[in-house]
Amino acid sequence: MRQTYGYAVSRNDDLTQSVGVHGAFQAIKRVINTMLSSANVTDAKPFIGCAVAGIETNDPTCAELHNKLCTLPHSKVVVVNDAVGSAFTCNSEGGVVCIAGTGSAARLVRPDLTFIQAGGWGHVVGDQGSAYAVGLGLIRALFDHDDGIEVMDPAHADELRVMVFGHFGIKDRVGILAPLYTKFNKAEIAGLCRPAAELARAGNLAAAAAFKMAGRDLGRMIAAVTRGDPPGTARDVVAVGSVWHSVDLLLPGLRGGVGRPVRLLRPSVECAVGCAVMVGAPMPAVDVKVLAAIDE
Repeated sequence: MRQTYGYAVSRNDDLTQSVGVHGAFQAIKRVINTMLSSANVTDAKPFIGCAVAGIETNDPTCAELHNKLCTLPHSKVVVVNDAVGSAFTCNSEGGVVCIAGTGSAARLVRPDLTFIQAGGWGHVVGDQGSAYAVGLGLIRALFDHDDGIEVMDPAHADELRVMVFGHFGIKDRVGILAPLYTKFNKAEIAGLCRPAAELARAGNLAAAAAFKMAGRDLGRMIAAVTRGDPPGTARDVVAVGSVWHSVDLLLPGLRGGVGRPVRLLRPSVECAVGCAVMVGAPMPAVDVKVLAAIDE
């Protein structure tokens, strides 16, 4: 039967980095036990599919976590990156997923769990199109305006300054340096994305430009992982992450960046359902929202 029998949640977004492999194993074990208990299942040997942020299949961390999970009663254990699991939420054969949250990445995931990747390399060399990139870009735009390097409309600069200073609780530009350097906080910088979207929709050109650039970068990542397709081939793309809530602001850049017909899909289920499909569960009936369709 295509039914969810049990449900449990861990609140850690990146288990292996925040609590280590042993801590991740303990957290996943608790979730599995809670889920089986809520489903009134005993003496089970479940198929365990785990999609965990911050690990890769060829990473020793992944192998270590896999080996620990194999100590639990099981029929099969598969551990992958969270992007791989997300690809199976809409299609039992995998497909294309583009993550745009605090960070970003795009992957084309094949049925055998191998994949092509673009992005996903962290905030120093990657994360294009992410909430972090939008926030950092607007901070840079404000600095460049005040330094006279690239001047924007003064009214728009004032709006940007009020937003940035209010978000960080500071009174001048020097106050921004701590979260950027000595007390770096990627999530805090990414937090600028939501108020920036409101500014963009209200007509602030600097904020709108930041989202247009984010859309272009996300489109280019999608184009990169699908570069082996015949020209003009349409693709469905699973869109994961909070930045996609501003798809209207991303579209002006996304169209040029992706350069092919795509539908951006937001499934009604979480990555956990994709994990179950990944290890052999029947594909459930999933409500899918089409965020946008691009015809190129």
